Amino acid sequence: MDRYKLDTFLRGHSPREELALKKVKVAPDNQYISYSDLDHIEEYLKHEAQKKAYLPQILAFKERISFIKHERFLYGIEHKHPFIELVYVYSGRCIQWINDEYFMLEQGDICLLDTNVIQKIEYCGEDDIIINCMMWKSYFDYTFFLNLEDNDILLSFFSKALQNQKESSHYIIFRTAGEERIHRLMQEAMCEYYNKELFYERNVEYYLSLIFTEMLRSYKKDMSRKYDPLFHHNKITKMLQYIQEHCQTVTLNEVAERFHFNPSYLSRSLKKILGVNFNHIVQEARLKQACRLLIHTSTPVEEIANEVGYSNITYFYRIFHKTYKATPAEYRKENNPFENLEA
Repeated sequence: MDRYKLDTFLRGHSPREELALKKVKVAPDNQYISYSDLDHIEEYLKHEAQKKAYLPQILAFKERISFIKHERFLYGIEHKHPFIELVYVYSGRCIQWINDEYFMLEQGDICLLDTNVIQKIEYCGEDDIIINCMMWKSYFDYTFFLNLEDNDILLSFFSKALQNQKESSHYIIFRTAGEERIHRLMQEAMCEYYNKELFYERNVEYYLSLIFTEMLRSYKKDMSRKYDPLFHHNKITKMLQYIQEHCQTVTLNEVAERFHFNPSYLSRSLKKILGVNFNHIVQEARLKQACRLLIHTSTPVEEIANEVGYSNITYFYRIFHKTYKATPAEYRKENNPFENLEA
C-alpha cells in the first residue's frame, strides 16, 4: 500500500459505515444505529470484515501502536480509553468534545488525549476522515523518552499520563492544519502499519517520533498565542460555543461586548489564533447547523437556510456546495439516517 492506495482505503466504507449508510435497524427496540449499538452487531461485522478484507479492529488492541479510522455516519457517545490516543484530522473536520468542552478540529489538526479524558466526536460526514492512533503503555519505554529528551511539552504530557493514570485527564490540541510534512509522515506511518512488512513496528515508531518533533515545532511557533487574554479561563472555547449557539444573528460587536473585548482587538486575535476571520467562523457555524438540520429533520432547504441566518437562498446554495461539494439535497440524501429505514 502506498500513499495513494492508503487515501482510497481510508475514504472507502467500512462494514459499520455501510450499515449506517444502508439505514439498517440492528439494535434492540428498533433504535437507530449509534456507537452504543455496536455490541449487538459484532458477529455480523466480523463476518463482513472477513468478506471485505478489513483488518478486524480487535487486533489493534494487541499492538503497542495501532491506527484505526473513526467510523463515520454514526452518533458518538461519551467514553474514555485505557490507552493514550492521538486524533488526527486526515480530511474534512470534526467536532470533538473533551471533558464537556467543545472544540472544532480542522483538517491537519492533532489532538492528544490522556487515558481518563471523557470524549466523543460528533457525527462525521463522507469527507470527514478522522484517524485514531492508539498508544499503549508498552510503547512508552526508555527509548521513547530518550527520543523526547528535548521535547519538553510532550515529555511532560506523557510522563504525567503514565505516572498518574487514575487521576490524569489531560489533553493538548495542536493546530497543525496546513503542515504538509506532518500529513506526509502520518501517511507513511499508516502505510507501514497496514502493510505490516518486516520491521514495520520499528518504522511506525520512527515516523511517530518525527511527527512528535513536527508537532513541537508547530507548537513552539504558536507559543505567543498562549499569552493572549483570549486563552485565559478558556474564553476562546466559550466564545466559539456562543457563536455556534447564536450563529443566525451573531455579530462581532455582540461577541466583543459579551466577553469584554474591544471589537478590533477581538477580530485581530481571532484571526491570529484560529487563522480565519470572524465572518468565516460564523459561516462555518451556520453551515454546521444547516447540516444538522438536513440530517435530523425533514425541514425544507429554504427554511433551513433562513433558520441558520441566510436570507439569500442562492448564496446559501453556493457556499454550501463550495464547502461540501454537494447540494443540500444531495447532502441530506447521503447522510440522513431517518430515510429508507427497514420496517
